[in-house]
Amino acid sequence: LGPVIFSQSHNSGYYQEIFYSYHTIVFASFNTSSFFDSSVFVKWYRKDDSKVLLFKQMAISQQASNFIWIRNETGLVPGEYQVDIYDVSQQMNLLSKGNYIVEAL
Repeated sequence: LGPVIFSQSHNSGYYQEIFYSYHTIVFASFNTSSFFDSSVFVKWYRKDDSKVLLFKQMAISQQASNFIWIRNETGLVPGEYQVDIYDVSQQMNLLSKGNYIVEAL
């Protein structure tokens, strides 16, 4: 499905690989134009210590792309993060993934 891309707004058109600790939200967008299932399984985690932020099956719309997000009102924790998108099957095939970094300020 192509890479997961990140931004501070789901429709900004401006994609980021680096966020800062004062940011409070990260959107992850992924292409679903060639995917016809109604849900995916998402694993969103910090690679530094394997802390999982999101680990669940999520419904998606039948559009060209979909997005998910995490929010922390007190700011993002510095580290390297990864989002993996899987199909919902016994095999749980990896469909898409992406990485970003949160730097302390």
